Amino acid sequence: MKSRGVSIKTNFFAALVFFIVGFSSNPALADIYNRQILPVGEGEAFMANTGTGGIADTGAVYYNPAALASIAHSRMAVTGSTYLSFGIKADSVARIDTPAQDVPYQANGFNTIPASYVLTYALDHAVIAFSVLVPDSLQLENRANFTTTNTKGVIAQSYKYSDLWLGASYATRIDSEWSVGATLFGIHHAESSLVDMEVDFPNTANSIVSSINRSDVGTMGFSLNFGVLYELSKAINLGLRIQTPLLNISNRADTLINTRTVNAGVLTSTDEDHPNGSANYQLPLDTTLGARFRPADGWDIYTDLSFQVGAQYTALPDSSIDSEVSTDPTFRYAVGTRVLITEKIPARFGLFYNPSALHQFKNNGKSQTKVDCFGITGGLSYIIEHVETGVGLFYISGTGQSTSDGAPGDASKYAMTGVGALISTSYRF
Repeated sequence: MKSRGVSIKTNFFAALVFFIVGFSSNPALADIYNRQILPVGEGEAFMANTGTGGIADTGAVYYNPAALASIAHSRMAVTGSTYLSFGIKADSVARIDTPAQDVPYQANGFNTIPASYVLTYALDHAVIAFSVLVPDSLQLENRANFTTTNTKGVIAQSYKYSDLWLGASYATRIDSEWSVGATLFGIHHAESSLVDMEVDFPNTANSIVSSINRSDVGTMGFSLNFGVLYELSKAINLGLRIQTPLLNISNRADTLINTRTVNAGVLTSTDEDHPNGSANYQLPLDTTLGARFRPADGWDIYTDLSFQVGAQYTALPDSSIDSEVSTDPTFRYAVGTRVLITEKIPARFGLFYNPSALHQFKNNGKSQTKVDCFGITGGLSYIIEHVETGVGLFYISGTGQSTSDGAPGDASKYAMTGVGALISTSYRF
């Protein structure tokens, strides 16, 4: 193998490592690209995350704080425990060798996402609440082997991602028709990745590539969730939620790249070490217009239309790791229903469509993944005096494309699935 050929492969596989770090994490999360796809909330989680039109339960701290004003008694809830089994598959994350051959990618995992805790206090003319939410969480441990005509390699990958939201809420009724409320969230975002790759070129003596890539990111900030609820009639409620962009107050990153290339016995290396680097993490302005319709007693229908503005930033400005984030203004759609089977057994179901906030690949030479998600949720609850307990299931499916160099012509098919269980328990004082 000529020296120029090894150089091409070295640069290519270094880029491939960075691509896989972002590729594996993006589709399975409620992140900036596919916001709010994991179930969160006491009743909302069973109805595809609908609830802006007004549900008098603890999930209102997130979906519409104004609905908290309808809670007549103090309440404590442990909700949103999610057990998620997921799979990710791409036909090709890159093409190598001559003639070109595809390098496929596949990963599977099982996550236990921590529960959310909400405590509400009903005062004389208002309701206050304190909440601990975990809307996003993922852990991936994966090993991928690949073999082509001129290369043989293995990639060992570890990835963790989680968000912690601490909230304080206040809601009150203005009159018999209007309610307002707000939740101030302190948000901690943590993300870490470790990728170890070994590539051998069997047809060329003493030629290998070895690379270790590590990143550890932590950011903190604040976001205000403001809600308005209008009771048009006993059969129709209208709600509006506005979540402000994240105001970052602390950002840090620890990145390490160590690549060793042996070409015909000649060693070259590339090193990058930023233990105290900077980081960026954004949640753009997000709004939801929701409605609740009551066709008959014991039957409610909820619809939510959400809109997220676009954003563009570099997540790791001090590092050469591919960290360009670019999104477009995007709508999300969800519908849910609650039906009383008996006075003690409500059933809830929902559907959502969450298209990718990346509408078209940007021709910027960066790795990108575009996936549109569809989800189904459902479950039953049982009410005994002051306690309501619910159990249910959810299914998420995503299809789209991924590219390792930003060129739409080189995009490959991409798919992800997730199946999980839901548990919710609340106690009314």
